[in-house]
Amino acid sequence: MGNKKLGGIIIFLLMAFAFLMLYEQYLGRFVWRNEKSKATMRIVARVGNLEITDKDVESKIRIEEAYSGKRIEPAIALIQLLNDAVEMEVVAKYGVAPTVEEIKTLEEHADKTSKAPKILVKVKAIFGNDISAYRRLYIAPKIVNWKLRGFFSRNSELHRDERRAIEEVYLLVSRGVSFSEAVSRYNRLSAFAINENKPKMEYLQTTIAWPPDAESYGAEALKKFGLDVRPAEDPLVSILKTLSKNEIYSNIVEDDYSYKIIRLLERHSGKSGDEWKVEMIEVRKRPFEEWLEKEAERLNIVITDESLKKEIISRGFKYVVDN
Repeated sequence: MGNKKLGGIIIFLLMAFAFLMLYEQYLGRFVWRNEKSKATMRIVARVGNLEITDKDVESKIRIEEAYSGKRIEPAIALIQLLNDAVEMEVVAKYGVAPTVEEIKTLEEHADKTSKAPKILVKVKAIFGNDISAYRRLYIAPKIVNWKLRGFFSRNSELHRDERRAIEEVYLLVSRGVSFSEAVSRYNRLSAFAINENKPKMEYLQTTIAWPPDAESYGAEALKKFGLDVRPAEDPLVSILKTLSKNEIYSNIVEDDYSYKIIRLLERHSGKSGDEWKVEMIEVRKRPFEEWLEKEAERLNIVITDESLKKEIISRGFKYVVDN
């Protein structure tokens, strides 16, 4: 019995250790940590739970040197690392951080498709066998920024005010109010709003052509490289193809940057393609950078290296640095 009990304890401890390892790698974030002994490194900054060391700063300097051939100043490298760490903390907060598998997939993709393989070799040489640091400092920031921007652009709660505003105006035009008058009414009411930051609304007319003129997307330049590339069809084109003259599209159109109400005014077809004259009401979503700055204000950002702290503050580092 004693041996069985001891065996059970050992199994439990092994399972607990395995769980802790998985927790660090998969539980909602990519851990920002150096695998080498911290005795040989000096922590120069913290962002939330993430630590940045002097070795990280030097690695960042060498990465930039691999690209440009010039060494950047330590303060600039630290600012870049701080920006990356802020995005890492925010993406983890909202539960959309990349998994280790996603980071590995991006790493493999970079190996296969890099347009500058010689530079990539130089970057990898900076880290040697420290694959974790390579992924943390070079690969992860790319996918973190992409995922964070995607999350922000399509999160309805983050753009609640803009959505509500466009819905109010859509109700007006659906009842027969002209597009220009609906925007004028909204803007007049917004001018009298107290303690409210009402989204800005714009009325515009424009012409959308498909396929686009070859010059507009650099077709000749692409052909020099043996590429005959056509841009993907504008999502608005597929909508306009369904509309009759003077018809208002039945749904609010959303893209990464705005909400739109669309009415088709005229359509012209020719040998080179089709043109649609449309009028639109547009509400722009607030910028990603503005939202991220607000999120950063909630983080505890500490620069432990006093000389670097003075330098990055003098350079106008955009996030608050706690004492």
